[in-house]
Amino acid sequence: MRRSGIARLLGASLLLAICALGLVAFIYPFLLAAPALAHSGSAHAADAPLIFV
Repeated sequence: MRRSGIARLLGASLLLAICALGLVAFIYPFLLAAPALAHSGSAHAADAPLIFV
């Protein structure tokens, strides 16, 4: 079964967009400023930033 040119282009574009999003999500924490040191014993949510889409 052959796919049309539009379907192939759409699939390649979607794969490229998902890969780019994954790369940005991986690099994003490294681009943030270092979190300030806190002197409390509680967990720090700012130490592990998450990206929600």
